Amino acid sequence: MEILTFGNEILTRKAKEVIDFTVIPKLVLHMFETLDKGGIGLAAPQVGVSLRLFITDVVGDKKRVFINPKITSTSAMTCSMEEGCLSFPGIYFPVERPEGVMIEYYDEENKKQGMWASGMLARVVQHEYDHLDGILFIKYYNWGDKHE
Repeated sequence: MEILTFGNEILTRKAKEVIDFTVIPKLVLHMFETLDKGGIGLAAPQVGVSLRLFITDVVGDKKRVFINPKITSTSAMTCSMEEGCLSFPGIYFPVERPEGVMIEYYDEENKKQGMWASGMLARVVQHEYDHLDGILFIKYYNWGDKHE
């Protein structure tokens, strides 16, 4: 699968809920094959599929699939870490995000799941979740004093 880059309008649109779970196994397989080339998270809109689905492959955690996710709460504590995005090759900068999130979602078998994510998994979940709402990580860049 080809990863869409900045400028493609699919990246700025809110993705649609997954209704037909029969398309999920093949899509997830192809997304993980694409992610294996580099990266720790990938949202369906990044590969041209406007569905509310993303995958993660964070070191120290198992591969995960999040379908129709909803972040229901976040920690009060935040932290800043450098982020990049497969849709913005070579661009990295610090992004401030909550340290933890509660997320509800469906798995590949259409079973409702919920979990508290923290650390790197929480960061990736938030980054990919943003993609589902058409929010790109450059929104978090502090342009303030960069144009003196």
